[in-house]
Amino acid sequence: MDHHLFGRAGMSMIKMERVTNLAFLSGFRTRCMLVTSAFAMWWVIITLHISHSPPGSTLLMGPSLDFSTQAAGKDAAEAASLHSLLLSTNPIAENSASGLHHHHHPDTQLSRALHDEEEEERTFKEEEEEENQVQQELVEDPCAGRYVYVHDLDPRFNEELLRQCKKLNPWVDWCNVVSNAGLGTMVKNNNRSSSSSEEDVEAGSSSLDLQLELEPGAWFETNQFALEMIFHNRMKQYTCLTKNSSQAAAIFVPFYAGLELAMNLWGANISVRDEAPAKLVGWLETQSEWKPHYGHDHFMVGGRITWDFRRETDDEGDWGNKLFVLPASLNMTLLVIEASHLHQNDVGIPYPTYFHPSLDSQIHHWQQRMRQASRPWLFSFAGASRTEALGGSIREDIISQCSNSSRCKLLACQNDADNNICLQPHHLMKLFSNSVFCVQPPGDSYTRRSIFDSMLAGCIPVFFHERSAYTQYVWHLPANHSSYSVMIASSGENKANNIEEVLLRIPRAEVEHMRQTVIGFIPNLVYANPLAPPLQTSKDAFDIAVQAVIDRVAAWKVQNQQFQGLQKQGTEETAMSMHRRVQRRCN
Repeated sequence: MDHHLFGRAGMSMIKMERVTNLAFLSGFRTRCMLVTSAFAMWWVIITLHISHSPPGSTLLMGPSLDFSTQAAGKDAAEAASLHSLLLSTNPIAENSASGLHHHHHPDTQLSRALHDEEEEERTFKEEEEEENQVQQELVEDPCAGRYVYVHDLDPRFNEELLRQCKKLNPWVDWCNVVSNAGLGTMVKNNNRSSSSSEEDVEAGSSSLDLQLELEPGAWFETNQFALEMIFHNRMKQYTCLTKNSSQAAAIFVPFYAGLELAMNLWGANISVRDEAPAKLVGWLETQSEWKPHYGHDHFMVGGRITWDFRRETDDEGDWGNKLFVLPASLNMTLLVIEASHLHQNDVGIPYPTYFHPSLDSQIHHWQQRMRQASRPWLFSFAGASRTEALGGSIREDIISQCSNSSRCKLLACQNDADNNICLQPHHLMKLFSNSVFCVQPPGDSYTRRSIFDSMLAGCIPVFFHERSAYTQYVWHLPANHSSYSVMIASSGENKANNIEEVLLRIPRAEVEHMRQTVIGFIPNLVYANPLAPPLQTSKDAFDIAVQAVIDRVAAWKVQNQQFQGLQKQGTEETAMSMHRRVQRRCN
């Protein structure tokens, strides 16, 4: 009797245990389905976020989902229970859902290979069609892919500065500097009687002829810091301007950064120096043109060296302002007369020279005259000593070597702006056009405006540091540095190797080749006259810079698109991997 009762009770307990296990299993599977559904929802949200996130922005993850405490709605719970019941009563469906049974066709690998080949062929056809479409658009619209949008800035950032020309420099009236669209005062032809001197006789008659043929309308007393005005006025002539920013390949910010800085560079505290840059950048960030690419398609010109705009600290004694170190500025392309090798977003473009041709024929005529010029001096140097500057005593050594050589001509510059012979185009062009090589040591910084004045005269530059040109003007000068210039290594601290000996060892044929190379790229170094119609065939320094900016922006867009694709792919793969891990745990 007791045994019989124990048997019935035991059977009841077994049945209750089975029910409990089924209930537990059903609840566990329900929770797994909720977790799986949550992962699926998370994956969709992230995918949509990536597909709608603006280019250049960082992927922002939303709040993480807490699967252990997240409540499910009544409908979801019922659906999960029903799904669990179906799985519990259908082993085949359960195994299929859990991924335990995978039936591979024998030809799966072949099918995948054929599919990949078809996909590759389809992609190739799409790219070919896209390229054909681009070519067709270029035929129909020669400006396709070249449009530039120009921000309409508050006049205080450009035009208003010109009306305050007397305040742009604490020592010199700059009203002549900003005249003629930034070209300065037009050079007048000097006659032989007013310019003849012992130097003219010593240099030879060719220099006198040269002086008489500096064509009015093509030569100006241009200041080395006038680039912002010249570039802006050349931009006004650009044939592919657009009012539709979405059509633009690049967006120009016509801020006269160097002129604004010059007004406050001496004597003003850092809050005054930083005020205009902060307001400009703050305004840009609120514009609809900024947001699609967060400024990566924007560019501006700073008519000074980059270090004038890169003050790193808030020490009142530090030089310059913080324009180039503001977070938004880091996205823009910054064109300066001397760039930093430490930063990737600023690029060096040529200093303005004295020559601003209005016609292609003026360039060709000048090049021909430089090919025929008599050059009695092996090398020359125009400059002054810089005992405390970047060039240090190497200038002293160069001046000493030149003074002691019968093959060198020295043009000693003066600090007096009104009487500085080195600021008078006639004297400089006379010296450089009569020299085979022109020595270009560092000065207050690595670069010099004289580099471009000398090459304009067909004179082969001699450098003492790679940052004087090679790492600076990569858009405008040949990549093969030895094809147009000479690098002389230092023989010790602030000492140059014997310049004359180094230059005399260069074969005459090689010298001739370098000179022809320099004369050949003269158009790349000059800024055409913005007061005249655009040149017809020659590409000047402005044209080269704008096209290079457009190419740079286009390359960034391609890289950013690829990054977005990889980011999306990586997020999808992460989500699927987590989904599979949850499924394995559930089963």
